[in-house]
Amino acid sequence: MIPSAQLYDATKRYGDSIEAEWPLDLIKETVGRFDFDGDGKINRDEFRAALDNLVMKKPAKGGRARKKSLQGKLQKAWTFKKGPSIMDVAQAAVEADAHERENKEEAEVAAAMEAAMAPAMTLEQKEAAFWEAQESQPLWKVPFGLNRDRMPWAADGTTGMSMAIARARAHGKTPLIVDPSYGSIADSYFVAPELEAKVLKARYMFEDEQQQKRTHGEVMNDTRKLLVDAMREGKIFYIQLDKKVTDFAGGNYSAKDTLPMAVFDQREVAKLEPYYPDNPRIGTDPSWTGLWKSDHPFAQVLRDGDLDMKGRFFVHPEFEVVICTLKKPDEFLVDLRNSMPMGRLQPILPLPGPL
Repeated sequence: MIPSAQLYDATKRYGDSIEAEWPLDLIKETVGRFDFDGDGKINRDEFRAALDNLVMKKPAKGGRARKKSLQGKLQKAWTFKKGPSIMDVAQAAVEADAHERENKEEAEVAAAMEAAMAPAMTLEQKEAAFWEAQESQPLWKVPFGLNRDRMPWAADGTTGMSMAIARARAHGKTPLIVDPSYGSIADSYFVAPELEAKVLKARYMFEDEQQQKRTHGEVMNDTRKLLVDAMREGKIFYIQLDKKVTDFAGGNYSAKDTLPMAVFDQREVAKLEPYYPDNPRIGTDPSWTGLWKSDHPFAQVLRDGDLDMKGRFFVHPEFEVVICTLKKPDEFLVDLRNSMPMGRLQPILPLPGPL
């Protein structure tokens, strides 16, 4: 076992013979690269792991000869028969650190030169590049508010969240907000009284039933009423999952005549447009009842008491569905995969920033 201080002493003692000296902080830093168990010393296993790691690294341009020489020094610095030479280990550690720094600096210079030679991007190109990067990942990460540093094309009155939701809908996906933030800023926004969203608190669907506050039938009928009100009034039907898992996909808390699975499918929500109150058919066909008795899956949740005085039901154009989970980004996919139709949802992580 070789501690950092001993390596430092060795480099001071043999510095002249190897034409180099290294400060203690550099020794500590380089030894730390090998010190996997955190005891401040290098043992045989850690040094062998460092060797393997070095061998696996791809050399930068012009670095092949240096790397070969460095590998030779490292291999000579450690044997099972007579143990390591402290001087050689110190020298190898510092050279490994310098080699890594060179590679990093070369990569940074190359990237800077490439960026300098590239033509300036227009706002439209920046926007396209931003969304291309997002759509290559299962979880989009966008500013919650208006952040022109990250989204310079953003117009007044828009936010990163509103743009992400609109883009998800354009792709036929229902937005699933992944909000593990302190204070749950996105979740708090959607349940704020001024937004007037129709909030389905999913955790209480099963908790109320388990605690016998409501029967299963009452839970589902209350859910149906929220959905109908949201369609009629043009409000957000906000499904608040909290940190729990409510079984919708398995059928425990979904049904064709109360909460159809089509609610989670933006493609079906988009098909409600013919049943908006501005449809010209309203004035030309007195017998037309809108969504009532249509073949749309949402029609099955309607009851006689939901209709207007003429026995019709129309969907307000601003009706939409938003889902939110407070689970962490590395948890929600696994935790929700059996309870939600994840293939129909677009997860969006709101990033903190200016509102």
